[in-house]
Amino acid sequence: LSLHDALPICADLPLSAQDGPTTFDDATYEVTMKVWTKYVDDYGEPGHEYTWMSQYDGVVEPWRDSYLIASCTNGCSEDDNRTYVWTFDDGSTTSGDSVLMKFTQVRTYSIGLSMMVGDDASPVTTSSFSLVGRYVRREVRQLSHDDRELFLETMKVLWSTASATGRQLYGAAYTDVYDLAAYHTELASDQICDHMHDGLGFLTQHIALSLSFEQSMQAVNPRVSLPYWDFTIDKHLYDVGNKSLDESPMWHSEWFGKSSGAYNTIEEGRWSYIEVLSNQWGSTTHNSYGYMRAPWNNNNRPYVTRAQGELCGMDYVSLPSCEVHWYTLDKTNSWYDFGWVLPYEPHGPVHMYVGGALNCNSTMNLILDYFTSLELPAEDTYWHQKRELEYLLRTDMFLSLKNMYRAAMLSMPSYCSIDTPFAECHGTCTNLPKLSDTTDSNHDSFVDVYWTTMFAWSSAVSHYEWLSTDVKVQVITMMCSEGIGVDGDQLEAGSPMDPSFWSIHPTMERLWTYKKITGTMDSEDWPKSGFANSDCFGHNGTDEVPFRFALKTTTDSVGDGTISGSSSSSEIGRAHV
Repeated sequence: LSLHDALPICADLPLSAQDGPTTFDDATYEVTMKVWTKYVDDYGEPGHEYTWMSQYDGVVEPWRDSYLIASCTNGCSEDDNRTYVWTFDDGSTTSGDSVLMKFTQVRTYSIGLSMMVGDDASPVTTSSFSLVGRYVRREVRQLSHDDRELFLETMKVLWSTASATGRQLYGAAYTDVYDLAAYHTELASDQICDHMHDGLGFLTQHIALSLSFEQSMQAVNPRVSLPYWDFTIDKHLYDVGNKSLDESPMWHSEWFGKSSGAYNTIEEGRWSYIEVLSNQWGSTTHNSYGYMRAPWNNNNRPYVTRAQGELCGMDYVSLPSCEVHWYTLDKTNSWYDFGWVLPYEPHGPVHMYVGGALNCNSTMNLILDYFTSLELPAEDTYWHQKRELEYLLRTDMFLSLKNMYRAAMLSMPSYCSIDTPFAECHGTCTNLPKLSDTTDSNHDSFVDVYWTTMFAWSSAVSHYEWLSTDVKVQVITMMCSEGIGVDGDQLEAGSPMDPSFWSIHPTMERLWTYKKITGTMDSEDWPKSGFANSDCFGHNGTDEVPFRFALKTTTDSVGDGTISGSSSSSEIGRAHV
């Protein structure tokens, strides 16, 4: 991708007014101006590829030092004694070839620039310029050290200051990460369907969630914006020689940290030992230990868990590549197609890599030993098929958990004490004895229903001749007897508790923005009927997103931490997706 930045919201704003050049002593003078920040030299002017930016003469970022630089582009000579006078829309004036400004609002600014030559006090030319105040989202590696530290330290406040206290300190826009994660957890772990994922609502719901998080940070410090993590860079560097994806600066202790130790959690830096909410028995979403996690995920670790780069004992390095993102952009021609592709291969593997899967390696080893014991021909085909099946079992364990739960084929304990080991507190598969009831006339079909529900990839291995009904029964039984496994927190509904979560989805927004810029969406129509599930709200065009955020216009102030411009019908601001 050629974009260097992503601006969150565009507004229809008036064209800038340009006064004509002035003739003075037979010379025609013209002046121009440009906006310079420390990022311009390395990454160019922000937003320059956005078509709507043609209305403006530059972007100014709220609360960031911006230099306005004047120059004479016509009629001037090196010997001219030029003086520039700047006039701002609040009535103030200043002079100089360049001026240092700090704009504090998301709005349009009108700038007048006059030039005097020699001792004449009258301007020989005056021009008007229009600047637009917008937050700029940059790739996390592009941020300067100071800006990245400011972002991370501001972000950390959302983990340490509760919503009620934060709103007293910072204003109504503040929401702590626990409240944001609670909404995501509840919506994503509903037994009926996933209201956040697996449908066209994935992008719209996560745009709203990201805006709520970003504006909560801006209530604390109005200068920050939410950076994006371009994980295709990490995938490329791994493919061309890095020994591990862990070499990414994302996992440095001063950034987002690396998990380790008995709890599989971050042990160094600002994000060390992030606690997961416990004793959530009165809430709608918790696991058998009372932690705010998906009800199918009986992870009893008290801290945010990452089995980074490991799925049930197997190394996992399949981050989305640049080729995958290119394919997503090039091969989808409608919102329907794009919206359905986006959550999966261009996005899903990031959560798989960061979150990982635990308490399942021994189960997979048992199944592998069972495969080895089968008396099958020794041809390479069977060897490769068994290895492929092992890979699918290990890498998609998390899908087996939630698919079985949603199909009411996995029953979870109602309560386990925190010190109860997973071996004694895991889900049990319903109707399991019926799998072995070979006298039942519907035995084969029942096994196949169980198999296809448990394993989303079942159709990919349907041609394996040795994968008989009896073999399927043995695999299902071993998976169920061991409890299937547990997810790292990035791989389940409570994923927003992991700080690295928040820079993932702005990357998905960039893909959508690219489609908009290039005009390669033949149809943006939203289906008139439900498609993920007829009752699965969150995925239809007229549904609402339950997150606090403001759709800011050019008249809204962002300096006082208040929300304005949002369509709100309750305490929580809502907007149509």
